[in-house]
Amino acid sequence: MKKIKIVLCGSIVIFLLAITLIIWLQRDEPLSDISNELFSLQLGYNADLKEHPYFLILGMDAKQNVDPMLLGRVRYHQYWAYYFTSPLSGYEDNNSLESKIANRFADGGVDEVTKKLLGDLSENRDKGIDLELLKINEQKIMKAFDDNKYLIQRHLKIIQQKNYTDLALPANSPLLNYPNMLNIHYLYISKLAIERDSLTLKSYIDHLMLKYVHTTSLIYKMVLNRMIDSSLTLLHFLLNEQDAPIGILPMTDQQLSYKNVFGGELNSLKTSFPIYEDYIRNDFTDNEVLDNSSPMQTIRKSNLFFLPNMTINQIASQYLPYIKLSESPYMKFKQRVNLIKDQKQAQQTVFKLKNFIGNILANIGSTAFADYLVRSRLLDNKIRVFNVLHSGNDWSIEQLNLNKEGYEFYKTQDKLCIQSPYLKKVDWNQDSCLSIK
Repeated sequence: MKKIKIVLCGSIVIFLLAITLIIWLQRDEPLSDISNELFSLQLGYNADLKEHPYFLILGMDAKQNVDPMLLGRVRYHQYWAYYFTSPLSGYEDNNSLESKIANRFADGGVDEVTKKLLGDLSENRDKGIDLELLKINEQKIMKAFDDNKYLIQRHLKIIQQKNYTDLALPANSPLLNYPNMLNIHYLYISKLAIERDSLTLKSYIDHLMLKYVHTTSLIYKMVLNRMIDSSLTLLHFLLNEQDAPIGILPMTDQQLSYKNVFGGELNSLKTSFPIYEDYIRNDFTDNEVLDNSSPMQTIRKSNLFFLPNMTINQIASQYLPYIKLSESPYMKFKQRVNLIKDQKQAQQTVFKLKNFIGNILANIGSTAFADYLVRSRLLDNKIRVFNVLHSGNDWSIEQLNLNKEGYEFYKTQDKLCIQSPYLKKVDWNQDSCLSIK
């Protein structure tokens, strides 16, 4: 009898411990301050939104007789509607929906022959635009410009918008047509090169720099980086012909910061977690259509192995060192970027029972973010080289290297350069150089 009581008591204790463990495993944590701050940087889905500057980007490839703002609005609401009905669907499934929209309302942009010509003109990034090749193909470029003038006008309207912000899109939405954006960009600056219109090109760079601050898309930030870099390099060669002093403002702390980008990344990640039922319901109150199949119900109701807030918080904590790095003064940036590149920030290296799947998802994160941060610094360095060469003042390497910020200038036989702050040697990581006239 005594043994039975002991076994019974032991069973009860084990049962209570098991219940406590299960409750503990399913108990999520509140979002951290850094998670909430990053989420606040991008506007979530608004079912009533009818007009927004971001719609122009979503609809830039609209046919000439189609309002790009209207196409952008259709895409925005269709992408979210598809996400709310099928949150577990992949990009390819959503891409079939986009194909139906594009076939009816969108245009292919510049023709294939012009794309090839623009690719040849911009192939050598040290030239921005190959002026010798441009001279040979001047008539073709002018005709292509006239044929695509409506796309150029849309592109300039997007670039010149004030108070611009990106809208959040779900993780399974199709990518924007970035190659088309770059083709239109190269066609526009090729036209400016033919006309030797350095003042308009300088104004164009200023507008691109302003947009560089506000984007929450990592890909779009890199596209803008490419646009600014090619425009700056082209302006350098045009000014060498004109011998006119001009300056470009170096990047501000806000332009160098990647906080907005990481806010966009975190918002996108949130939509890749279908278990985030509160988020879905709160942001789509007008038409609560959810996938109620048995697998989806199980995923949404069971957080035994996956805690969404805890996962988000861990990923946000991985972002934090990169945000601080992007906002560091140049001297500190040079030191820290070469320490952080081989580290896996805040990643889980041992087995954890609680939030097992969430830990795996968080650990998939890449440390390649340092590479993107460096690209902004390389562009800023090129701007500083540009300002030295086009200031109209005499300069010497000794004088330039007296700067307190830590920029390391050097001169070759035909170039002025600033050394890259990144010791990792890869194809894109070149010192920032411009030719000396």
